[in-house]
Amino acid sequence: MDPGETAEEALRREVREEVGIRLDRVAYLSSHANAYFYAEVTYTTLDLFYVARTPDPDRAHPLDAVEGVEWLDPARVAPEAIAFESMRRAIAEYVALRPAAPDRR
Repeated sequence: MDPGETAEEALRREVREEVGIRLDRVAYLSSHANAYFYAEVTYTTLDLFYVARTPDPDRAHPLDAVEGVEWLDPARVAPEAIAFESMRRAIAEYVALRPAAPDRR
């Protein structure tokens, strides 16, 4: 986050910078504590999760350090394919709340 940014502003900016799309209807989903081990140090973090829509999903393309872009149905992603427990928990919450497969627009 940049100084003075809200979490939602940072989310919109980062997505624009990383994959070149604009987000609409950003809504908070949940937060989860997490621990990341890197360079012999365990960093404690608080991960924030949001649900958002974009009017231009087909315009998403990898920028900056992003290797690729994929649109997946969260209900069909195997939990063991997700690296972090906080992400597994947030996806499970999202899947439990949504009535049907997401419309990415």
